[in-house]
Amino acid sequence: MEQVSSAPLAPGMERRLIAKLSWRILPLIFLSYLVAVMDRANISYASVQMNASLGFSAAVYGFGAGVFFVGYSLFEVPSNMMLARFGARRWIARIMLTWGVVSGAMALVQTPAQFYVMRFLLGVAEAGFYPGVLLYLSQWFPATMLARSVSRFYIANPISFMMMGSLAGFLMSFDGTLGIAGWQWMLMLEAVPALIVAALLLLFLPERIETAKWLSARERDWLVHHHAADNAAVGASEHNFWRSLANPVVLSFGLTCGLVFLCGNAVSYSAPKLLMQATGWSLGTVGLTAALTQIPVALAMLLVCWHSDHRRAPHAHIAAMIALAAIGAFGMAWAFISGTGQAVVMVVAAYCLFNSASSVVGTLTIPTASAMLHPGNRAVAFAAINTIAQVGNFLGPTLWGIAASRTGSFQAGLNAIPLILLVPLALILAMRHSRLRAMTAAAA
Repeated sequence: MEQVSSAPLAPGMERRLIAKLSWRILPLIFLSYLVAVMDRANISYASVQMNASLGFSAAVYGFGAGVFFVGYSLFEVPSNMMLARFGARRWIARIMLTWGVVSGAMALVQTPAQFYVMRFLLGVAEAGFYPGVLLYLSQWFPATMLARSVSRFYIANPISFMMMGSLAGFLMSFDGTLGIAGWQWMLMLEAVPALIVAALLLLFLPERIETAKWLSARERDWLVHHHAADNAAVGASEHNFWRSLANPVVLSFGLTCGLVFLCGNAVSYSAPKLLMQATGWSLGTVGLTAALTQIPVALAMLLVCWHSDHRRAPHAHIAAMIALAAIGAFGMAWAFISGTGQAVVMVVAAYCLFNSASSVVGTLTIPTASAMLHPGNRAVAFAAINTIAQVGNFLGPTLWGIAASRTGSFQAGLNAIPLILLVPLALILAMRHSRLRAMTAAAA
């Protein structure tokens, strides 16, 4: 058997190795996630025309927006198990190919039932993408650098919203061209990149450290040894499907992320209408404003995740960002009812703070859990955490739409969000306290 060298790399060589990994892997992952977020969330802009054209109520739209996450959740764990079997390159490319086809076909819906079915199928097609990408990255980047690497592709989330805000008005201005509505043009044209990126993944995404010819033998040995040390630090693998699902780490982080996503998705899927109602601006102005708010969101993700890795205190960073999300939601609720000139500024600033905080929580949750899970459990555990989180993604826009339909306003939903966020805040603080006690006992 070949001997794996444990000799450390010089600090400069280590930094160059991580930079090499980042430049070789992350641009493709970033591009893939950019397309994923665009194809699942562009319905928020399409709804401005689509709901009026097809006669969809807020409740119909909210359920349809949320039912995506039902299909996504049901197939998360099976998809990640298939990725572990067939390899990330082929499986992630397959995911992108199928969701590109379904996303384009969304332009054909005419009835609520068709809307529900297509959103469900889009969720099925995309299932496993995010936890699969995280599983893939955890096989390349050492645990102490995983949050940073995730943030560098997860910034595709705010950037995709930035692009949607900028493109929505332009693509929907094709309304009536060739007898096709503007919202249909947008859905069809924004599905094309998924098909292109699927081919790029098949051609260029590296599969495993051991077969990466662009790494030197010493770099491969160092990475293999580093991963072996990280794995040994978290103990033995359970090698049991049901125990992996019931692991307290999985349940705790899944519930934390799920409640934050419930609040985040409730707002994001109605953000254009929310901002138009609060400010009186046109769709084009709101789209540009929403796009600009994503710049601080992206910067916050990069800086907070870097600081979390540097200080080795991810639980504290997650708790701080949940608290900031609650403050942002409270600010939106206050600004929405004040009706003053200052309220326009306040609602945009609060929306920016809320999005920044909830995005950072989504970035940090699974990398934090990864350091507490053996690789043998990660395929199931990552998918299970994300599955629980997607329940929140489904409930958020669904409950938000019901509340808006019954009250005729977004105010009830905005008032509830800060209270809901107290639950994941208390949960993550309890996990942090338990983790610190365990570390203190192990050091004694």
